[in-house]
Amino acid sequence: MSKKLNYDELYKKYRNLVFQVALNYSSANEALAEDIMQETFMTVYLNIDTMKPTNMASYLITITKHKTLNVMKHEKFTVVQSAIDQPDRLLPEVEDVETIYLNEEATDEKRYLCEAILEAMGEKNPRWERAMRQRYIENRKREDIAKDMDISVKALDTLLHRAKKWAKKDFEVIFKETCRD
Repeated sequence: MSKKLNYDELYKKYRNLVFQVALNYSSANEALAEDIMQETFMTVYLNIDTMKPTNMASYLITITKHKTLNVMKHEKFTVVQSAIDQPDRLLPEVEDVETIYLNEEATDEKRYLCEAILEAMGEKNPRWERAMRQRYIENRKREDIAKDMDISVKALDTLLHRAKKWAKKDFEVIFKETCRD
């Protein structure tokens, strides 16, 4: 993210996280979770000029949690007759907020590692970086990459193999640490 925060990007990136947090703290009340999500993003919109891009997920989780707990504290929730009539009705399964956040963090770490490897690869051999980026980041077909690089598909396969072998040798320990599950 750039230094100046973009509200639309924040909303697209974090709306599901904010909704899941609100849903979790509101005892799976979807209507309330949607209201809390709107209030949270209204707070962000009104304060976006004073916000810093670091730890945005943690900031949004905290705002959402506090807004939801305040609503739950100040409003009386009555037991709906249908809940009494249907005690076996199951609430939808809600993914743990911490799991969502940790998965997001892991994805960011992997993306950073991938960029670091490609950057180092570019310094070692720019053709390796170009081929790897086009094949595995842009998901281009081998035939198209080979044509653009003016080499045969077999030569491209060899180039990709050598690039992977070099990356594995130089980054194996770091990759294992970052990608352990």
